[in-house]
Amino acid sequence: MDAGAGDRQIEYSSEEKPIQLCTEDEKRQRIQALLDFAAREGFPVEKLDIPSREERNAR
Repeated sequence: MDAGAGDRQIEYSSEEKPIQLCTEDEKRQRIQALLDFAAREGFPVEKLDIPSREERNAR
């Protein structure tokens, strides 16, 4: 029997590497940074009031 077969570290090539997902908070920060940048550069940007996952679940 192959003891510890499930414990092996999986080696990925750079093309096969799984996408690292960001947290909801990081996603909100990135969206806000993009909107702030767009507004500074003169693009018409509407204020987005995006509720967090916790706020959506509380409804």
